[in-house]
Amino acid sequence: MFQRLLVLAVALVGFSTAAFAQDTTSPEHRPMGPLYISQGHMEVGGSGMYTTDARGGGWNLMLSPKLEYFVLNRFSVGGTVSYTDSKNASSEFQIGPSITYYLTHTSKWAISIDQSVRYAKREVGDNYVAGQTGLAFDYFFTESIAFGPSVSALYSFNGDETAPVDATRFALNFSLFL
Repeated sequence: MFQRLLVLAVALVGFSTAAFAQDTTSPEHRPMGPLYISQGHMEVGGSGMYTTDARGGGWNLMLSPKLEYFVLNRFSVGGTVSYTDSKNASSEFQIGPSITYYLTHTSKWAISIDQSVRYAKREVGDNYVAGQTGLAFDYFFTESIAFGPSVSALYSFNGDETAPVDATRFALNFSLFL
């Protein structure tokens, strides 16, 4: 009799845990950002930066929106535009293709590298081709909204001259994953 009760108790416990198991696909258990860093999704976002020069009283404002499509998991291609305005220099508009690869991600963080090449048109001065290589750290506030810092190396191609790195830029990124 004791053996039958023991078998019945074990069976009840086994079936009850399966019956009351939580659905891990519910929104509160779903991983955040990485769901949207996969093939078939899009990223709409960009970066911005504002700097001032205390010595010369100058300032710079840079806005750089982008739109990319994930052709593979963690790899997206698209385009970017950039507008820079400055008190001490002419304004500038840039446009060109971009690619991004997400090196790693958790449910809240993602680290990516990106590359873009842009045609740059200055208000005053020569036009040129610009390149940018960046590293970004994105924090996901929701499953589809990320915000974080980035660092980029900027370089330009002027005729036969190529500057290894013209500048290093620190900016804030915002992304909406669809």
